[in-house]
Amino acid sequence: MEYYKQINEIWRVQGYRKAINTLRQQKQPVRTKQDALKLPGFGHQLSDKLEEIVKTGKLTRLIESKKDSRAAVLGLLEGIFGVGPNTAREWYNDGVRNLSNARVRPDLTPQQRVGIDRYHDFNTRIPRNEVAQHFSVVESAARNIDSGLRCFIMGSYRRGVQTCGDIDLIVTKPGTKRIEEGEKSLMWVLQKLTTQLTAMGFLKVCLLGKDKGGKDSNSKWYGASMLEDIGIWRRIDILIVPWSELGASLLYFTGNDLFNRSIRMLAVKKGMSLNQHGLFKDVIRDKNWKKIHRGTLVEAHDERKIFEALGIKWLEPKERNVG
Repeated sequence: MEYYKQINEIWRVQGYRKAINTLRQQKQPVRTKQDALKLPGFGHQLSDKLEEIVKTGKLTRLIESKKDSRAAVLGLLEGIFGVGPNTAREWYNDGVRNLSNARVRPDLTPQQRVGIDRYHDFNTRIPRNEVAQHFSVVESAARNIDSGLRCFIMGSYRRGVQTCGDIDLIVTKPGTKRIEEGEKSLMWVLQKLTTQLTAMGFLKVCLLGKDKGGKDSNSKWYGASMLEDIGIWRRIDILIVPWSELGASLLYFTGNDLFNRSIRMLAVKKGMSLNQHGLFKDVIRDKNWKKIHRGTLVEAHDERKIFEALGIKWLEPKERNVG
C-alpha cells in the first residue's frame, strides 16, 4: 500500500484496506481466487493477487514496485518533515533525487531544513520504553508547574505497538472547560511548559507552534525532543485539551487513521458528527454534505460514553489497529 500512496493512487490504498478488513472478518481461510471473488470488494485482479500470495508466498507486483526508482525517491522525500505528497512530486519533477539535492533548494522552509538535517533521527522508530521516558520528562515538568495537571500518551503507543513513529502527548486539568481566557482556562499552560522544557535542553526545536493567524498557539506545540543519554531527536507533539473534551480527544488522537475514519463515518450515518471536541447530534449539512450547523453536544468527556452513544461496543485502544 505504501507504493500506491507514493504514486498518489489513493483509491487503490482504500481498496486494499477494505479488502484486508474483509479478510479479517472471515471465520474460514480464503485461499483461492474463487473463494475471494465471493467476498465484497474483491474483483478479479485482487483475487488473483490473493491466490498468488497463498500459492507462492510472494507477490510479483510488490517485487516490481520495489524496483520503481520514482516511488523510492518520492518515499524518501515524503520522509522529510514538512514535505507532503504534492511537494515531493514537485521536487521530483524539479530533479531532486536525494537529500543533498533537497538541501540546496532555495525555497526550503525552516521546518523542512530541520527535517532534512534530522532526517534519520525523525525516521528511526522509537521503542516503547523510550517513549515512556519522554513522557515522564514532560509529566514531571507539568506537575512542577501545576500539581493538578494530567498527562496522557496518545497515538500508536496507546494502541500497544512496540515502536512508534513519534510521540503524541495530551496535557489537561480536571475541571477545565476551555483553553481560551476566562474561568477555568488552560491558556497559560503550553507556553510555561514548553519554555521550561526548552530551558532544560529537552525540547530542541519548535516545528509548529502558531495558530492560523500567526500567533503563538495556546493548544498545540509540534517539535522535537531528546534524551541526553540517547542523543536522538524525536518528533513530539504536545496538545492542550480541556478536561471537558478529554474523551473525544483520547478517541481522536489514539487512532489509528482508518479506525477514526470508520467511526466518524458511522457518526455521519446516524446524523451525528464526531471530532476531537466531541460527539454532536442534530447536525445540519448542505446538499454536498458540508456541515453548516454543528448540532448539539452529546458527549465529550467520557470516551466510553461516546461509544455507547454511537451504539457500538467498547474497544480497547489495542483493538483499534485497523487495516
